[in-house]
Amino acid sequence: MSLRQDGDSMFERNIAIIASRKQEVLVDSDGVLYEGFLCGLDEEWLQIYGHDQEDRDHPNLSWRFVLINRSRINSIRTTGRDTMNIVVSTREWVEKRISAFVNIAEKFQSSSKRDTLNG
Repeated sequence: MSLRQDGDSMFERNIAIIASRKQEVLVDSDGVLYEGFLCGLDEEWLQIYGHDQEDRDHPNLSWRFVLINRSRINSIRTTGRDTMNIVVSTREWVEKRISAFVNIAEKFQSSSKRDTLNG
């Protein structure tokens, strides 16, 4: 028996946990910092709803979906903020996207556990 998790399962599980806690993240991808909320994940891409960190103090901050190539990610860390730190209209929209992602992640994790136990 090995403690090592196969493939990207640890990365994927931790992404789902952070998303479910509605925590804001800072993603470093080749020196560009993206700040936002985790909303999607597949084999090649991590999706956040956020912005470049450089835009953070811009008066017309533009929130948008950002796709980040997983092979280009250097680090992901939480900022200490969550959805309660953003304006209500944006918060409601972001929480819907997070909820959809978390629901899908939970279904995949449940089926993966069943496959492991039955395999």
